[in-house]
Amino acid sequence: MTLSSAAPVTFRQALYDPYYVSRQTIAPPVSQAALPRTDQGQVALGGASYAEMAVPAAPEQQRIMRSRKIEAVQDEMVQQAEAAPASTEENAAGASFTLSVPVSVGSGESLTIPFVDQKVPAEAVAWYQGGGRNPWQGMTLKNDGTTSLPAGSATIYEATDTGPLFSGEAQFPLLPAGDSRLVGFGAEQKILVDRENRTASAVTKVKSVNGALQIESKLRETTLYRVKNIAAEARRMVIEQPRAQDWRLVQPKAEEATLAGSAYRMRFEVEPGKTREFPVVMERPVVETIAIQELTAERILALIASTELDAESKARLAAIAEAAKASDEASQVLASRQERRDGITADQERIRENIGAAPEGSDLARLYAQKMLDQERALEQLDKDIVDARTKYEEARRVLGDRVRAF
Repeated sequence: MTLSSAAPVTFRQALYDPYYVSRQTIAPPVSQAALPRTDQGQVALGGASYAEMAVPAAPEQQRIMRSRKIEAVQDEMVQQAEAAPASTEENAAGASFTLSVPVSVGSGESLTIPFVDQKVPAEAVAWYQGGGRNPWQGMTLKNDGTTSLPAGSATIYEATDTGPLFSGEAQFPLLPAGDSRLVGFGAEQKILVDRENRTASAVTKVKSVNGALQIESKLRETTLYRVKNIAAEARRMVIEQPRAQDWRLVQPKAEEATLAGSAYRMRFEVEPGKTREFPVVMERPVVETIAIQELTAERILALIASTELDAESKARLAAIAEAAKASDEASQVLASRQERRDGITADQERIRENIGAAPEGSDLARLYAQKMLDQERALEQLDKDIVDARTKYEEARRVLGDRVRAF
C-alpha cells in the first residue's frame, strides 16, 4: 500500500461508447469558391523567384499519381484492371491527357484509371496561416515536368520502415509546369506559435504648410512570432503575414519574402527542441496637420524629443516652442481673469436678491449696497485687465504664427 498526499485529477471515461469526429465535405474543384484556403501561387518581392525559394536544392522526390473515374454508359463492357498509359500535351487552357490504349467497363460499373505517374521535388513544412497556435502540416511541391498537373484531392502518406503511414488529405491546386504550390493536410501538433503585436510611431519630418505645422511620421507595427519546436528534428516554417493597404514590409527584407494573395509569406528554420523569435515589421507613413490655434508648447517639445528628427529641425522648433510657451501663458492669464469676472457677476445676482429682502435703510441693506459698489469697481478694473490680457495673447499668437510660417 502506498499513501500519498497529492491531489491528482480523476475522471471517468466510457471506453465502449462510440466517439465520432466531425469531418468537412470538400466539393469537387469546379470553381475557386469550392477550394478555400488553397495556395494559388506566389509572386517574388525581391531577386529570387518563387520556384527558387519554395523547394531546397536537393529535394526529396515524391510521386504524384492522378486517376479519374469514368462512369459506364455502354452495355456488355468488361472492367479493365491494369493501368492504361497516357500521353500528355500542354496547351493554352492547361494540360491534356490522352489514353493511348482503349479501356472497357461493364454496364453499371465504374473504372479508375491512373493517368499520371510522376516524381516531383517536395519539401515538408509547417504552414502557419494564423487563427490558432498550431500550424498546418504542409508540403511544398514543384512541378518540374513539362505539363501542368490538374487540381483535385490528394492523399498524403509518410514513408516509414513498416510501410506507408496515412498523414492526411489535401486540396491539390492546379500546378503549372515549372511552378510550385503549398498543400496543407493536417495540424502540426509539435509546433506551437504565439504572436505579440507592438505599435510605435516616430516623427521623421516637420514643415510649414499654409500657415499650419505639418508633421510626417512613420507608424511601425511589429508582429513577433514565437515558434516552439517540440519535435526531435528541425522544422522549416512558412508564416503568412496579412497585408494591408499603404503598409510596407520592412523586416524581413523584400528578397526574403513572397506575395501570396492578401498575405506576405516568410520562411525560416526552427531547430529541434528550440524556441525561435521571428519579427515581422510593417511601416505606414502618417501625415498630421496642426493649426495655429491647436499648437501648444507641450506638443512642440514632444516633437523635439523625437529621435529620428534632424538637429536643424529641432533647433527651429525650439523657437516655435518658445513662442508657444508665451502664447500658453498669455492664454492662461486671459482665462483666469475672465473666470474671475464671471465669478463676480454670478455673485452679484445673489447680492441683489439679498438687498431686495433686507429692510430699507437697515445696516444689512447698507452692507449689501457697499459690497455691490466694491464689486462694480473690481469689475471695472477687471475689464481693463482683460483687454490688456487679450491684447498680449493676440500678440503672442501672432508671433507664434509668424514663426510657424517661417519654419
